[in-house]
Amino acid sequence: MTRRSRRRERFAALMIGPALILAVGGCSEGYPRDDLDIPRSASGGGAVTIVARLNRMNADSLTTTRWEFTLPEPCELRVTGESQTGPDEVMNIELLHSDVLVKGNVGGPVHAVEVAFSGAPRLTDQHLFEAERWTDAVEYATNLQSLQRICAKRR
Repeated sequence: MTRRSRRRERFAALMIGPALILAVGGCSEGYPRDDLDIPRSASGGGAVTIVARLNRMNADSLTTTRWEFTLPEPCELRVTGESQTGPDEVMNIELLHSDVLVKGNVGGPVHAVEVAFSGAPRLTDQHLFEAERWTDAVEYATNLQSLQRICAKRR
């Protein structure tokens, strides 16, 4: 092997690292970085703290119904809705037998959270939470899922 070919090999080996970093770094381009804080803000606290957090988030929801959550039983979430357009609603969600769904772009740039019984249609025609930011909808869903995990640990 000549001296010149060894230099080329070394140069190629040195260039692979920076090229790889540039290639991998470009993969995150355009991805919203503000959702990286979700686990910190949505995690922690007991069931009462999580319910209080959800109720605070409900105040900022874009839904026409203002939902309020209580926990009459450890694994049952009571949802009371004060509607501006129709009769008030009351639902009981069995946390261990429900699925939390995040729906993107429902009616324009709005993201929504729904809850459905496992294997059944959703509980209401209205969303429990609507937000313009995807990260807010995911944070809300994460809080509901945290309640489900707390309930599962108690059983």
